[in-house]
Amino acid sequence: MAAVTEIDGVKKVLQELYYLDRRLHREITGRMKTAAQPIAEYVGSLFPQGDALSRWDTGATPGLRTSGGFPKYYGPAARKGVKVRVGGRTNRLTGMAPILKLVQTDPAGAVYDIAGRKNTGDHPNFIPNLKGKTGQASRAMWPGVLAKFPTIESEIRAAIAVAEKQVNEAIGAGAESRTAKQSAFASARGRTSLGRFGITGI
Repeated sequence: MAAVTEIDGVKKVLQELYYLDRRLHREITGRMKTAAQPIAEYVGSLFPQGDALSRWDTGATPGLRTSGGFPKYYGPAARKGVKVRVGGRTNRLTGMAPILKLVQTDPAGAVYDIAGRKNTGDHPNFIPNLKGKTGQASRAMWPGVLAKFPTIESEIRAAIAVAEKQVNEAIGAGAESRTAKQSAFASARGRTSLGRFGITGI
């Protein structure tokens, strides 16, 4: 997985917007997801269409596994397996929360991307062979997001600015007097996110 993380306040703004105006929250997060779709398509194109490694591909049949249950690689499935997700849990160590995540939903595609990052596991021949042909992990997700995020950053910032405006207007109109559940998120001060983003590979 590769994630676009925020440092200052974006998650809080989106949380407050969720309680103030769920329709607009869906609209904003949908806009962010749509903006990131070109990255998903680009990252998907980084996965080999054909053989990722000799004798690992399935030919023309997706979803096959070895007798030991290891997923076999099928290029079209790996390319289509890259999906955009909005939001996620805050990292307790860094305090940063993902704004957008690109996840590889195809099991073999995920293996292709990150295999060998930590150890060779139960496949001591497979990992060195994969590294020899395709290099170190991450082979697609991380480098793809790193290369292409600047092309959509302005669109993401614009979507967040709309959310901030709505939240601050609601606070100014007395949103703190709404239900206790809402006021827990809508404090008496205006919300703003500094919009400093980073890219993390997980």
